[in-house]
Amino acid sequence: ADFVQAGKVVTSNVATFGRIKRLEFTDPQIKSSVKDLKDGSFEITLAGKTPALFCWVQLKKTDYRCSDNFFHLEPTTKTKITLTPATPMTKAQVEKQLVVKSLRDTYK
Repeated sequence: ADFVQAGKVVTSNVATFGRIKRLEFTDPQIKSSVKDLKDGSFEITLAGKTPALFCWVQLKKTDYRCSDNFFHLEPTTKTKITLTPATPMTKAQVEKQLVVKSLRDTYK
């Protein structure tokens, strides 16, 4: 469910018909792409083949801020977030360090 204000999604959530700990998730096969925003920030676009709950991104070796760092991915929708590293980085460095995880990754 999305909460939309002035034509923009402000927040969204997912309702399940069972307890989340009882659900079996398939590998969402999350793909990411990185776009340099030229102000030191990067737009990360994420998409998965199956639903992925409680997703987050991180950089392996660098501190960062994200516009949204706890979200759900739906297979029919691309999710875009803005990532700002604490120190200047190139697009190639961000791509190399970027890690995307979901709830499924916590119980492997």
